[in-house]
Amino acid sequence: TAYATMISERGIFIRTMNPFEAGTHVLLSLDLPSAKPLVLDGEVIYQVNLNRERFSEPGMGVKFVNLPPEVKMGLKTFIESQLTGDLEPEMMI
Repeated sequence: TAYATMISERGIFIRTMNPFEAGTHVLLSLDLPSAKPLVLDGEVIYQVNLNRERFSEPGMGVKFVNLPPEVKMGLKTFIESQLTGDLEPEMMI
């Protein structure tokens, strides 16, 4: 099982105990609030293996590739709404 723990309009970090090697091409299905899951191409750019002596999250960083501009803008809008959704109006800049 894998979980996304960080996302931007350029890529995503996927928490998993079994990360793929850097350079591996992947097909991602993101279940966002939309009519259907968003399917994106990606490339693993780094991996973090489990190390019980370090306090780091195991997983892999994936860069989105061939992302259409409208999808990139949609991701950015979604992320911004998640970041500002819990703020009180007077706290927003």
